[in-house]
Amino acid sequence: MKSGVKSLRNLLIPAIVFLVLIAVLTVVNYFYSREPSPSVTDESEDAEILAIDPAEIQSFVLIRRDGSAYSINRSEEGSSFHKWVFQSSEEKYESDLYSDDQIELFLLRVATLYSSKSIPADTNALTEYGLDEPLYRITISMNSGAVRELSVGALSFDGLSAYATVDAGNFVYLIPAENVAEYEVQAIDFFDRKALDLSGKEIETLTFSRMNHPIKIYAQFLENSSPVTETPTWAIVEPIAFRSGELFDRMAHSLMTIEVDAYVAGSRDSLSAYGLDQPEYSYSIRLRNGKTVQVYLSRKISNKYYGYSDLMPGVFVISESRVVGLDLSLEECYFPYPVHEKLYDLKAIKAVFPEGEFEMEMVIEEGMNLANKDAVIKVDRRSAKVTDSFGNSYFLVLYSSIMELDFSRVSPDAVPLSDVEISFLIIKRDSKTIQLDFAAADDKNYYVFVDGEYIGFQVSSDQLYAANLSDPGVWYAYELLNEALDGQINGKYDIPVS
Repeated sequence: MKSGVKSLRNLLIPAIVFLVLIAVLTVVNYFYSREPSPSVTDESEDAEILAIDPAEIQSFVLIRRDGSAYSINRSEEGSSFHKWVFQSSEEKYESDLYSDDQIELFLLRVATLYSSKSIPADTNALTEYGLDEPLYRITISMNSGAVRELSVGALSFDGLSAYATVDAGNFVYLIPAENVAEYEVQAIDFFDRKALDLSGKEIETLTFSRMNHPIKIYAQFLENSSPVTETPTWAIVEPIAFRSGELFDRMAHSLMTIEVDAYVAGSRDSLSAYGLDQPEYSYSIRLRNGKTVQVYLSRKISNKYYGYSDLMPGVFVISESRVVGLDLSLEECYFPYPVHEKLYDLKAIKAVFPEGEFEMEMVIEEGMNLANKDAVIKVDRRSAKVTDSFGNSYFLVLYSSIMELDFSRVSPDAVPLSDVEISFLIIKRDSKTIQLDFAAADDKNYYVFVDGEYIGFQVSSDQLYAANLSDPGVWYAYELLNEALDGQINGKYDIPVS
């Protein structure tokens, strides 16, 4: 009998334990299944909870939890050149630094707001979601006199959303965290992106310097000139007084009109962080009103440049596409040829080489084809109307080889002592002349003289002698023309290719 009771007891104890466990699990499930916070309503589509046209806004005021604040107010009509006035409790800058466009873009971004979830806004919910002491209190006043209010509290546990109320309504909304990030603006975010916008009428001179591969150029802006015409925009005064080249003109033009991508600092306390403690590039612009503008740029860092200017506070950043030509060689800054005259402006060219002499004569009107019966082109008194099978004129090749004698070196400090070996007397139709002379600098280069004065440049001997069909030197181009004249049939001759 005892053994039977013992067996029954052994069966009852596990059963009781099992029932107790079921009861505990039921209780736990009951309490955990209850919503510890107000119920959340999912929206099938994001609901628009704020939609204001910036044109309707009179003022936008944001107060942070720590008491700092900023405001944007529509300026009174006729009281300012600017439509908007930005003010901050922490930063003070001149009002002219701000851009209406940047402020309106900001208002456009923050005046419309969507929410994916809404939560009944009882007292516990406001406390739980950080809305009893909001991170931001935003007041938007309208032209009509209406006022909209937005309070932003804590971030959600995943950091992707934040809790907010609109007009102290009955719901707490989940809004995207990226919208909240928009509120953390600084004064520099509203600075005018056009850090520099000068026209030719304002500019007198430009001084450009580079630290590595050192260069320093002082240039004078030429009045009544334009980057889109063949008239040079600048006359370089130092290190050699000579007309500027197209590449320099493009660089200078880009330096006059700088549009920054962003401002990265409101002060210049940490210039070394941006490579500006020793700027790689610097330039100074003297204006016709007597004022001077200074700009400094860093070396290129990750396809962009950092910089600062005495026109703007702080440090800005620009993409490499904003400026061009910062690393031009000195040679590239100048017009590449010592003389470059239009064919229709010339009467004759007389050349003297150690190997011999030749004379070119021409009577060409502007726009006239060399094959025209009224066109006169001669070399050594022979008609030079001969072309290859593709219509390329041998006379024009010789003319171009003289007018496109590329500079090979800039040598401002050289003192040429050798005698002139090669010369060209260029006679214009108005009977004015240009004397172009060359004296040996070494076995590969010649000093260049214009009207008896050394101009600070050299050209390579290849420019004068290279036996290259695709880019012939002057003397070789003359020999080709003579060969074509001797071997032509009905004005056509092709150079044999071996």
